[in-house]
Amino acid sequence: MRLRDRSPWTAHGKYNHTCCLFNPDIYCFIYRELLANTPGVRLVDNVTANRYPMPINATRQHDVEVGRIRQSLVFGEHGLDLFVSGDQLLRGAALNAVLIAEAILDILRPAAK
Repeated sequence: MRLRDRSPWTAHGKYNHTCCLFNPDIYCFIYRELLANTPGVRLVDNVTANRYPMPINATRQHDVEVGRIRQSLVFGEHGLDLFVSGDQLLRGAALNAVLIAEAILDILRPAAK
């Protein structure tokens, strides 16, 4: 995955343009479906209503906004371009560390009988 940082700060929010390279061909509609069902991600991608991820909308939100999903002009059928926006104070390294620790504990904890 390659990342180009276009990141002005707005309140607590920040956004990145991300260009992803995949081995198999990936289609935008499949990726949209995956993102729409991913915990912690809010899909904001409605061109007709001018709705896309913006730092001002992501501020004070725990979920990360993802949108403007397009086939990459650089990588063609093997790539996607997308915008990601989130509140760096709420959804930063500390929260991600806690979520990872909770997931590990769930795996290690014996199943309740």
